[in-house]
Amino acid sequence: MSQSIVQESVFLFHSIILGIGIAFFYDLIRVFRRVIPHGTFFVALEDLLFWISCSLIMFIMLYYENSGTIRWFSIAGAGLGMLLYINTVGRIFAKSVSLIIIKTEKGICKILKTLWKPFAFIIKKITGFVKKLGKKIYRIIKKIGRFLKRRIKGNARETKAFCKRKRKM
Repeated sequence: MSQSIVQESVFLFHSIILGIGIAFFYDLIRVFRRVIPHGTFFVALEDLLFWISCSLIMFIMLYYENSGTIRWFSIAGAGLGMLLYINTVGRIFAKSVSLIIIKTEKGICKILKTLWKPFAFIIKKITGFVKKLGKKIYRIIKKIGRFLKRRIKGNARETKAFCKRKRKM
């Protein structure tokens, strides 16, 4: 085989690998969307950034492998790589990985809730005790206030009576 055919074959192989990588990267975005659902604006923004990055990566590959010349079989190779990935691993990858992540998240939440129960119980008891203590302190302060108010009123009467007696004298 001539050197140019070998180079073209390697170039086609790299294009196929790049197509597989692009499809895998998009599956990662799909997993992200399933785990953290979001609106159409952010989905469109993600797609725009995805395709811009894919075109830059494709251009870099074309630049280094083929001096920037666009060859039909390189684009076809990338498409073939995407199709190979989507029809083999891609069918189950996004579903299974997102399912694993969601189930793991639910399991971790259950474990954390179970671990949190004793602390929640203690906090509930402490806040109940503080509320009761606060009510008792409030009642005591209220009683002291009433007592002082009576004493002050009583002293005020005595002082007025004393002052009236002194004036008469």
